[in-house]
Amino acid sequence: MGMARMTANLKIERYNHDGGEFWRMAGPLFASAQVRRELGRPMTSSPMHVWWLAMIGGEVAGIAAIRRTKSYTELVHAYVLPVHRHKGIYTKLLRVRIAYAQAPLRTTATAASQPALEKAGFVQIGSRGRYAVMELGILQDCSIARA
Repeated sequence: MGMARMTANLKIERYNHDGGEFWRMAGPLFASAQVRRELGRPMTSSPMHVWWLAMIGGEVAGIAAIRRTKSYTELVHAYVLPVHRHKGIYTKLLRVRIAYAQAPLRTTATAASQPALEKAGFVQIGSRGRYAVMELGILQDCSIARA
């Protein structure tokens, strides 16, 4: 089965931090020890966060967020459930966040997410422990947002 067919019924929906429907669907991911282990930290949320859920057949397949600060927008908390990986879901979540956010964009990348971020035009500007600190300053140079 090809990637297009596997994600043909993929829907990506945007939610605010304070939405009850968001917490009903995403709450189990926030509470998951597996998610915490894989991300290296717990997921957190505040009114400054905007969330996206990748849904397949009414079930959560992935989650991602941005957090706005006074000087930049940060991509935070991207996670795709193991059963749905390698289907392009992470890239689709990245695209919607880049399209929605305001430049400059920053993120801390794991070794697993760094290649997709580099493909999107992010460059490493530093490191924080085992994470690469990456930035995308000019949205017009981001080919993945237009794809």
